[in-house]
This record gives sequence, C-alpha cells and structure tokens, in this order.
Amino acid sequence: MPVLRVNLFSALQLHCGGREVSLVANFPKALFAYLCLHYDEILQRKAVASALWPEASADRARGALNTAIWRMRQDPLIASRLETPSRDTVRLVTDRRTWIDIAAFMVKCERASDLAARDETAAYRSVKQAINLYNPEFLIGIDEEWALIERTRLENLWLDAVLLAARLAFSQKDYASAEAYAQISIRHEGFREEAHSICIQAAAFQGDRLRAQKMFADFRTLLLNELSVKPSFSLDELLGQQGEIGSCQSGRPLAIDAGDPIKLRSNLKNLRQSLDKFEQMLGPEAGGY
Repeated sequence: MPVLRVNLFSALQLHCGGREVSLVANFPKALFAYLCLHYDEILQRKAVASALWPEASADRARGALNTAIWRMRQDPLIASRLETPSRDTVRLVTDRRTWIDIAAFMVKCERASDLAARDETAAYRSVKQAINLYNPEFLIGIDEEWALIERTRLENLWLDAVLLAARLAFSQKDYASAEAYAQISIRHEGFREEAHSICIQAAAFQGDRLRAQKMFADFRTLLLNELSVKPSFSLDELLGQQGEIGSCQSGRPLAIDAGDPIKLRSNLKNLRQSLDKFEQMLGPEAGGY
C-alpha cells in the first residue's frame, strides 16, 4: 500500500503514491493537525475539544469534535488510520504506511542529540536532515492558541538543532558550515554566547583572524549596550595569546557555561520579548503580564 505523506510545516498537504490528495469538503484540518502532533497517543476527547474550541461550552465543543471526526472518516485514507478506542477517546494511528514531517523532524532532532556524544558523523547527518525539514510557517491559517504554542515549541527545537549542527560541523572541521549555522542561531537569538564563540573560532580557523576579532568586538559592544556586561570569554581564550587557535586544539569550539550570568540575562530578555510578541498576538483584550 502506498505511503501517505503528511506535510504540516506549511499549509496542510497530503500526498499518496506521489500524487497530492484532495481533501473532502469541510475537512477538519485543525483536528487532523492536532492528532498528527500527538500521533499514536490515545487522547481524551474532552481535552481535544477544549483545545480546539476553547471558547465554546463543553457540550458545543464535544458536538463540534464529533462532527469533525465524522468528516475525517469520509476520507478513506484518513478513516483507516483514525481510531476511537472508547466513546471518550480518539487516536491517529501511524505505521510504515504513514509519514508525518513534524514526527520525522522531532525524531531526527532526538536522534542527533542522542548520537552527538558517541557518533558525531551520524549525529551531524541527522541534525542536518532535521533542519532541512523545518519550516517556520507551521500550519498556515490555523491561529488557535494550541497552534501558536506548538509553533514556539518547534522553533525552539529547531534553534537547538541549528546550534548542535554548528557544534558538530566545527568538530568535523567543516568550519564554513559551522559559521553558517552559528550565524543562523545568532540571527534568532542574538545573545547566545556559544553561537558567537563558534562564529569567531570558525572564522579564525578559516584564516580570517581580522574578521574574528571584529566579530568579538561587535559582540562585546552588543552585550555592553544591551545588558551592561562583558562576554564570559576573552578573545585570547578563543584565538590564543601566541597567535594560535588556543582553545580549539581539540577540534571542538570553546565550551560556554550554559549557566553563566550573560546567558541567564539574555534568556530573561528573550523571554520578555517572547511574552510581548505573544501578548500582541492575543490582542488588546488579553491584558498585561
């Protein structure tokens, strides 16, 4: 039987046997996407209804869910994968006949993290595959709170994957890629010290010491202007005091303590910015924090 491919990292799309699947009229895309995110889990219908129809009464939400499940069953490809173990539960069952991009992304991120300590080559390959799957425009057109929360969660997974890719690329002596991944991390999380450290060291390893020095100076200025602190590492630690690549002799970038004050302060600043953005998405009636 052909594999059903489900793409959620954009507008919802289904493909089977190399052809796009046309969904039935009024197909409940939000419910299907929610079930895909929780694939193979037995979900309580009450919890699903509350997440998808938060402003409706319990009875109306349950009725809307029952109708949505009925509509999903009108599509044979979906109906064969949809189970209701009891009158109070529902589950989307996946197997080798089903591929979901978000599921593949999460699996590859987890695999890369697990492999990083013992097989860097395999970890690097897995994390690059995860990064290539990601698309920030997750579930275009679905703006309910649960979807916004999932977008944030998946973005955080992607950012962690990007930084891991930078770290692994550096260890593999692929300094150009290490710098490129670190720059992506910096564009999204400008105060992340490890990303700046990798960028500076990767530039130096590529023979561009002047650019590495400028990167450090720019980062130092950013921290002083925005957080009134200095980097927790010095340029000498990164580049060496005798004109050598000091902290990189092992082939690994200088490790930055995740608990250092700059990291904590920048995390607080990023959290405040995220809360501000979330409040703006909720609208003026949401109130302050």
